[in-house]
Amino acid sequence: MQTNELVLQNIKMHTTNSANKKMRFSGVELLRIIAIFLICLCHAIQTSMNFVDYSPSLNFTKMLLQILFVSGQIGNVLFIICSAYFLVDSKKTKAEKAINLLFDSTLISIIIFTGFLIGGYSFSFEDSMRQFLPDLFEHNWFIPVYVLMYLVHPLLNIVINKMGKKAHFTFCFVVIVFYGLVGLILGDEMGVDKLTKFFMIYFIVAYMKLYCGDFANDRKKNVKWFLITFFLFWVVAFIDKLLPVWNSHLDRFISIDYWFSPFLLPMLLFLFNIFKSFQFKNKFINYLASCSLFVYVIHENILLRSYIRPQYYEYVLGLNPDMYFWWIMLCAVGMFIGGMILSIIYKETFHRFTVFLSKKTAQGFYKLRDFAYKKINKEEVLIQSAPVTIQETPTHLENTQEKIGDIESSVDLENFEKQDTALSKNSPQDKKDETG
Repeated sequence: MQTNELVLQNIKMHTTNSANKKMRFSGVELLRIIAIFLICLCHAIQTSMNFVDYSPSLNFTKMLLQILFVSGQIGNVLFIICSAYFLVDSKKTKAEKAINLLFDSTLISIIIFTGFLIGGYSFSFEDSMRQFLPDLFEHNWFIPVYVLMYLVHPLLNIVINKMGKKAHFTFCFVVIVFYGLVGLILGDEMGVDKLTKFFMIYFIVAYMKLYCGDFANDRKKNVKWFLITFFLFWVVAFIDKLLPVWNSHLDRFISIDYWFSPFLLPMLLFLFNIFKSFQFKNKFINYLASCSLFVYVIHENILLRSYIRPQYYEYVLGLNPDMYFWWIMLCAVGMFIGGMILSIIYKETFHRFTVFLSKKTAQGFYKLRDFAYKKINKEEVLIQSAPVTIQETPTHLENTQEKIGDIESSVDLENFEKQDTALSKNSPQDKKDETG
């Protein structure tokens, strides 16, 4: 009886899991939304630097804003962690997904560019072309780099599975020590490009997921360590901003605003584990999270950040320059909410077209790939079959040997031997022997 109940319970759980399989837990999706807001905050502070004096001083508000400027790095790393955590279990890529991201980025840029033209703005031919190829000119650097990581992530997973636990740990240890502790003093990441950063974080997240399950699933431990690293982060951050006030040569003596900072990356991994432990599902949160990349592309469009954002600061700071902190916060919130509203509109309209176009483009890509694959393999078959023609030469040798045998058989060997014997008897040497 208990066995039957257990079987029924397992069937019920399997059915429920299958129904909810397509819907992710909303804890991680909520963290994505927070990450995109932090990126908006960073860009709001970045533009304000053209209007607000951030030179080293004991002004607490300016020091706070300088520290909050790191929110962009925090948002980027959080977004990579969230994406890498799910990609680690993936074994293949979907070409239409990668193509769709690039199509969306391009179409959004063209729409905004068209809006500026309607608004009376004029641009050079070169600037106009840049709006049609935003990812090529790195107007949105995150999108093309993210697409590259997505395309190669199955290969990264193969490497990770072949490495084994010890080699994987060694790699992560080297990254954390060399690029974390050494970079802390040098204040940079020693020439590491953005794609390599994505890969390094991917390997660290993969190790955490594959080999640190007990700790990663322990919410209490992660909360404790998050609070410790969060406190250290703010202490070091204020020291970093105070040192240049005392001595200008100590500017960036301690660096916190890079991805592998020991005061940043561990804190964000603990934070991710905390949100991952919130295993609830909310359609609204998941829907907003699906618009996060659209928010990034819209709010950081080069025309908006070059024209609209500066005009905003010129206007509000002209009203009351002492309220610059709140104007910056208002700019960040406005970009986030405005970007989210525009993203929802885009998702329900133009995005449907790019999805359709991406599927058709992907089908064409697959056909081209299959055609190239067959062509290349056909050439390989021809090359492999070529030695067979070389192996035919022994047959010619055998025919030659047969002909030689026929010639030998046609000669009267017995008569040849008799003649040879007669000649040898009549030789001078033989006669000399006989006389003797």
